[in-house]
Amino acid sequence: MENILNFQFFGKLHIDSCASYRAAQAMAGALGHYILVIPYADHTGLIMDILRQGHHVEVLEPAELRLEIRKEAELMASAYK
Repeated sequence: MENILNFQFFGKLHIDSCASYRAAQAMAGALGHYILVIPYADHTGLIMDILRQGHHVEVLEPAELRLEIRKEAELMASAYK
């Protein structure tokens, strides 16, 4: 399954954190963003890596992964109310 992520400010921190994704493909996006396509079957580790990037990353596809990230972000936000 391909996971497509939109990274903002794609710099050394992001490159280093994604170094374990050997089959990942990076493409320049708009406004200094990078699109990263990561083939990944088990989302557990990928979710943790995405959350580590905070608001600097957005999951574009697949919709299921996007929903999982949204649910986790809502749970995190509710802890700070």
